[in-house]
Amino acid sequence: MNSGSPIRETSQEEPDLPAERLAYSVDEAAQLTGLSRDLLYDQMRRGNLPYVKIGRRRRAETNAWRETVGRTMSS
Repeated sequence: MNSGSPIRETSQEEPDLPAERLAYSVDEAAQLTGLSRDLLYDQMRRGNLPYVKIGRRRRAETNAWRETVGRTMSS
């Protein structure tokens, strides 16, 4: 029986990411770019994608990645 409150979907949706940040996690960068985590880690190891290491985590610097991805996509 409906108690008058709206029914909520139980599907798991991916969280919305903030529009602008200084850096993103590799998972967030993969989601934003549509590239795989493995590809991003590989490109970081090769020195093709800039990142900052904070403790054990790698953070993608937003402006540097936009420039790198833009340069790669236009060539």
